[in-house]
Amino acid sequence: MSASRERKKRMVESEQAAPQQAKKTKKKLSEGWIFAIIVILIPVIVFGVIFGVQASWRNATVVSVGDHKVSTTEFNYFYRGALNSIYSTYGSYISLLGIDTSTPLDEQSYAGSDEYDTWADFLADSAKTSAVDAYTVYDKAVEAGFSLSDDDKASIDNEINTLKTYAGVYSMDLDEYIEAMFGKGCNEKNYRHYLEVSKLHDAYIESLTYTEDERNARYEQDTTEFDTVTYYSYAVKASDFETKSDSSTDSTEATTSTEPSEEAIAAAREAANAMVSDFKTDDENVSVMTERSKSEVTSSISEDAANWLYTEAKPGEAKLFEKDNTFYVLQLTSINDNNYQTVNALQLYIAKDASDKEYKDGEKTSEERVSELEAALKEDSSEEKFREYIKTYADNTSSYTITNGAHRSITPEVARTWLFDSSRKAGDTKEFVDDNGGTYVFFFQDFAETYRDLLVTNKLKTEWYDEVTSAATYTYDADAAKHANLGLTIANIYGSSSSSN
Repeated sequence: MSASRERKKRMVESEQAAPQQAKKTKKKLSEGWIFAIIVILIPVIVFGVIFGVQASWRNATVVSVGDHKVSTTEFNYFYRGALNSIYSTYGSYISLLGIDTSTPLDEQSYAGSDEYDTWADFLADSAKTSAVDAYTVYDKAVEAGFSLSDDDKASIDNEINTLKTYAGVYSMDLDEYIEAMFGKGCNEKNYRHYLEVSKLHDAYIESLTYTEDERNARYEQDTTEFDTVTYYSYAVKASDFETKSDSSTDSTEATTSTEPSEEAIAAAREAANAMVSDFKTDDENVSVMTERSKSEVTSSISEDAANWLYTEAKPGEAKLFEKDNTFYVLQLTSINDNNYQTVNALQLYIAKDASDKEYKDGEKTSEERVSELEAALKEDSSEEKFREYIKTYADNTSSYTITNGAHRSITPEVARTWLFDSSRKAGDTKEFVDDNGGTYVFFFQDFAETYRDLLVTNKLKTEWYDEVTSAATYTYDADAAKHANLGLTIANIYGSSSSSN
């Protein structure tokens, strides 16, 4: 064979072997890299799946009402609102409910009902109700063409700006801060939406009005729901009539029992019956109960007592009622239909400084603040300036501003008399000193609707609200709700250190 033919043969053999070699090489490369690739991909896939699941739960629908779908993220806002509501009611006494403020709420058993396993479950159910009610009324407002006022919009902007300020304190941007406060996925956009829905809900209810005929018809339907009674109340406890011989005994039963003896009960009843026969208003056990509602009388004494005062009693007539071994003798003075005009007014209060108070540099005494305020009022007593004075001089701005429709529960009595004097004119101001040496300053704006109309209007609004929200159709996914930020710790949020023992 020639050299050229031999060379050609080797080239052909080489070309035929190349694919096989390539296959062998490729196989070796894939085997060498596959383990490393798997090692890299497994964490990526795992964390990707986890992130995807978390993201899907954040976007899962917890509550669906009308065309609105409340995601797990948005549900956090309603949940926090439910928690705020219960905390604002009980404050530092919240431990009386059996709540440990230092333990996450989703780890604390709820003892109030078998319906809920934990406090988080209870609050989640409350949040569900709030979400349904909010969007139901929101839709009614939109349907009626109602929209937020400029003041409402400004209020929302102010709240957002306040959060921005707090975020800056912690060197966070706004979205980071909102997420830290409420939960994963929470940010300015969805929090603003929540505020808009809540604000429209409140504003629309406030805007509801009723004609005079509608109010009168509702009042006449049951006048006792709106009237108040003033009466004398003589109250004695059977335990006050225990004698030493009754209470001192060697028997274990007597020392552990909290029930008064039959003799003490009989003595208390006898004293009460004597007051029914001859009611003495100057007796040390007699109190004047002024303008009490039917519900107040029912809760403090009994439904029978309330019904008697409102429907049967005549002024000067007395009757005995018993509750838990306490004997009440009631004598009606008057039934009040509350058909008097309420007032719109502003007030501020400056408490007298304690004698041992230590003043900070530049801090003014209460006497100095009162003197400056008196001088300022002489200079300018307009409503605009008075609102500024509240911010400048009052001890507590929020607590000392009277809102519209103030009624005759205002104290002190001399201030109440002055405010409800028919000669009052817009812009009148008056200063009063209370028994503790503190100074009240009132600014009269004008007379408003009657207190009866205010009560009836509020009743009609409540009935409208109950009717509308009870008719709402919705779905609720309790499992999805569990992926919201339910494990809140009260002490971490409100700085409360009290705990249940």
